[in-house]
Amino acid sequence: CFDFQGVHPEYFVIERLYREASSEKPVQGNMVNFILDELVSQPEQDYKSLFRKAMAGMPISLVALGKEVALQIHESIGRIHYPSVKAYAESLKNEDVQLEPTYISPEYGLQGRLDILHSQAGKQNIAELKSGSTPNNDVWPQQKMQVVAYNLIVRNAIPRVKLGNSSIFYSAGGDSCLRHVVTQFKDELSLLMCRNRIVGILHGLAEDPAVFFNWLLGQEQPPNPKDFKQNHLQEIVTTLKGLQDYE
Repeated sequence: CFDFQGVHPEYFVIERLYREASSEKPVQGNMVNFILDELVSQPEQDYKSLFRKAMAGMPISLVALGKEVALQIHESIGRIHYPSVKAYAESLKNEDVQLEPTYISPEYGLQGRLDILHSQAGKQNIAELKSGSTPNNDVWPQQKMQVVAYNLIVRNAIPRVKLGNSSIFYSAGGDSCLRHVVTQFKDELSLLMCRNRIVGILHGLAEDPAVFFNWLLGQEQPPNPKDFKQNHLQEIVTTLKGLQDYE
């Protein structure tokens, strides 16, 4: 819901109206995440055995992509992601690490599953793995707000917790994989405002869906190859305009 242009709570609903076929990037991302978890738990494993384990966990997705794409994923992870993921896992070997802990915060109306929560010098540190594109500087806005949400949730779920660093780990980031996120009060307010607007949209859909879908029909814009969310919206608009009355 966040980008460099602002806040878009409607994207929360739009993304749930759009179903994308199995593609290379999400499958690769899931495999990188699996490999990180395995290396944190059992750091002696080699890449070949790790990739085989990852494949066994998602055979349907890989078959759907085909042999050529599966080989490309194998090459990409081994060359780009595995070295940085292995090095990061090594850096955590003497720390108390929790993999994918889930927390719920009724007070803020939020829930989240962190990739990694690890303690160091009496403080809890949050790390979120991202295997997609790496920004030249800092982190992507939507990923920053994800970490902002995790900070809120952990502080609310664990009384008297002391938070250390909250970071995005870009597995394709080369020499600057780990990037710390500075959370400000204004970011938390922006996040909670977006959350409340999403709830408002969902209530509106339950009471009168026509209001939201009529708004959608007025959002037609030229395709933008660099904005996949905008493209998803346009595909939904095209589908809606093609529906017959009885549909």
